[in-house]
Amino acid sequence: MNDQAILALLPDGASSYFFVDVGDNRPLVRTFIGAAGANPKALEPVIDRTSYLYGAFAYGKASAADGKASAAPAARAGKSVFYLVGTGSYPGFLFGAGLARSGEWNKLEMKVGGRSREYWKQKSGRLEVAFSDRGELFASNGDIATLFTREQRGLLQVPAVPKPITDEFARRAAVFYAPAPRDSGAGGASPGLPLPGMGSLPIENLLVLTQRVTTAGENPPRYALELTFDAGSEREARTLSVVFRLSAVAILGSIGASPAETMRSLQVSTAGRTLSARGIVLTAAELSNAIFQFVGSSGIK
Repeated sequence: MNDQAILALLPDGASSYFFVDVGDNRPLVRTFIGAAGANPKALEPVIDRTSYLYGAFAYGKASAADGKASAAPAARAGKSVFYLVGTGSYPGFLFGAGLARSGEWNKLEMKVGGRSREYWKQKSGRLEVAFSDRGELFASNGDIATLFTREQRGLLQVPAVPKPITDEFARRAAVFYAPAPRDSGAGGASPGLPLPGMGSLPIENLLVLTQRVTTAGENPPRYALELTFDAGSEREARTLSVVFRLSAVAILGSIGASPAETMRSLQVSTAGRTLSARGIVLTAAELSNAIFQFVGSSGIK
């Protein structure tokens, strides 16, 4: 399947979407999964057999699997949900046997559209894993039914991630896209880009493109970032171009990045209401923490 078809399995209206070329970027995958509230060790056998990972985070407002405007079941209940679809080599019988031997998983069934679907649920948490009919990996922290339903009903409609962004997948270690960062719905974090001492400014279409800049096996691996987003107006973009450098230094310093190095390398520019930044280099852990600073990590459990 192509990228667009796989992304269409993810729910519409999620707060953010991401793609990771797993390959030599397993540390990045582990930090994303950990930041989402799941135990990376529980998915280690899966990560090792995954080539590409696609995901979505829904902070209480994902669209229903049937395409209606209501929220996905787990999101309607006020929970923050993540959805993962992985492509790779997954011998189902070996995978199931491994989970059974671990003693940490229960094998369950659910009815979806009149069909019985098998999945595995972690005993100590909400993590669920299963396989699609075509052999893709499905995973969620409590709403794997949405992935089953979208697959079974053939809802391979235009995905929420625009094609120009998916065209970047072949050239990047990871891509992160948030149509409305930190917009977590009623009772959630306030929308906007957090700026120390200034509250937040409303932004949309946050796009983070990453490329590994260290060789395989070098620890910790480091990633160069290109970041763009749309401010509310050209005036706000110009304002951000002035304060973003200092704000980025403060934010990245709070997650362990070197403020001096960030100040030296960061380049910021604007075109209309779009702000672009490059020259940021982070470890996998710093990258994950930085992204969830933008999208509101407090909502991911």
